[in-house]
Amino acid sequence: MKKIMVLALIAMVICSIPAFANKIQDDAKSTDYVVKAPAMALRGLGNIVIAPAEIFTHGYQGTMEGRPIVGTLQGLGDGIIWCLDSVARGAWDVVTALAPKYNGAPPTHECSWK
Repeated sequence: MKKIMVLALIAMVICSIPAFANKIQDDAKSTDYVVKAPAMALRGLGNIVIAPAEIFTHGYQGTMEGRPIVGTLQGLGDGIIWCLDSVARGAWDVVTALAPKYNGAPPTHECSWK
């Protein structure tokens, strides 16, 4: 029962990250260490968990904006690249969350799921 409760709590925290994305982004830029460290860790976890959505959204956008097969493949390729970028930046944020006076790498693009 405890395991289910812990998993439910973790799922709740991770699923609530997009709702507080702007607040987390602002807190991750803070100079106050107590505010910055958890925000960077949450931003990193959010990037890692939601990164696969990049593949589907870019694949869909490529299909709608490009030629039927070429647009889909191009969109999927873009999605995979952005997915890897989000995972790498998320992992970097989690690893460096406890580093003082370092606020992480800025986002490279507006996430397609926001």
